Amino acid sequence: KGLSLALGTPLVGVPTTWTLARAVDGAPSVVAIDARKDEAFTACFHHGRNGELEAVMEVRHGPHRAMGAAARAALGASACPVVVGTGATAAFLDALGEPLRRAFAERDAPRAALLAGPAEARFRAHGPDDASTLVPRYVRDADVTMSPALARSART
Repeated sequence: KGLSLALGTPLVGVPTTWTLARAVDGAPSVVAIDARKDEAFTACFHHGRNGELEAVMEVRHGPHRAMGAAARAALGASACPVVVGTGATAAFLDALGEPLRRAFAERDAPRAALLAGPAEARFRAHGPDDASTLVPRYVRDADVTMSPALARSART
């Protein structure tokens, strides 16, 4: 977003979870992005009738175990999803339960090749996004509070 604003170029927003899920060919997928502090941003996807990637569970944020359990509930007990992302910790995978397959670690980061084609198609079909409406989904709230004394000194 910063580069687009600085260079005056068009911008198309594409969610990281969607890009990571595209790395999984044809299987249901669970994307878990590490949010630190034993938490993850998690979303689930499957391929619809037309082969397009569809969200089964929109992005949620919470403790690894809770997110693993939420993903299993969204996909169903018999689904065998491919799990991708840096948030797929042992606790997350344990809560998700079997059956599952873990994607290779090199797929845990978004790949430009999986992003470029769909972003271009979306740009051609709908034009650029309004940069002022795009906000990151995968940012935690600050866990820091300023002491009253420091707050007073900052105001003066």
